Amino acid sequence: MKVKLTPEEAMQCEQFAKQVAEAKKGTYGPNFLKHFTLGIKGEMAYAKIFNLQTNFEIYEGKKGDGGTDFDGVNVKTVSKIFNDNNDPWLKVNVKQHNRYRGYVKKYALVVELADDEFEYKGSISYYDFQKLKS
Repeated sequence: MKVKLTPEEAMQCEQFAKQVAEAKKGTYGPNFLKHFTLGIKGEMAYAKIFNLQTNFEIYEGKKGDGGTDFDGVNVKTVSKIFNDNNDPWLKVNVKQHNRYRGYVKKYALVVELADDEFEYKGSISYYDFQKLKS
């Protein structure tokens, strides 16, 4: 399933990412804005595909939304544009995965194919991911 964000939706995501970066006041590294913008655009694409509402709330502290973007779903977004080896794999680091225990029911993978064009690739439950992770 593919979806293209409108220019207005893309701008809303970019503005939200800037607001979060400002609210966090340097809590994250220099690449935060680029990656967070990609992530929120991926969430919006997922929301459009499944007719959901994107959460634009700014949370205090580093934990953010606790890993749940949509009722227990953690949307992971990767970009074929940013990725030199063109490898759109679901990637969750160990620290995140352990922190999400009890909050995240499943991970969903969204891939940016071109500027503001996204494809939903599928999802895996938290516990199936736990069994399969290397």
